[in-house]
Amino acid sequence: MLNARRLDGINPFAATVRGLTEPDPVRAALRAAGPLVEVDAPAGGPAWIVTDDALAREVLTDPRITKDPAFAPPGWDRHTAGLEQTAAEQPSLTTLDGPEHTAL
Repeated sequence: MLNARRLDGINPFAATVRGLTEPDPVRAALRAAGPLVEVDAPAGGPAWIVTDDALAREVLTDPRITKDPAFAPPGWDRHTAGLEQTAAEQPSLTTLDGPEHTAL
């Protein structure tokens, strides 16, 4: 992705244990890296994390961004990635796009 800073050595997907009032050091590192940060996805390959509110709104409303696994790169496996069931298996806000998402 253009203008994304690569952040190595930090795993935003790792489980951590901290007190309720303790800030998450990974979130601070991501925000400090910039509005768009490239990291390694749990199932392999790149993932991009948006840390800026305005950019997040832009990404979430862009019709080119989809949750449909049919558009995933070759070799990507949602089971390995630990993602929830697809919209075909169980429709939800995090698996649907467009009008179906809006209706929910």
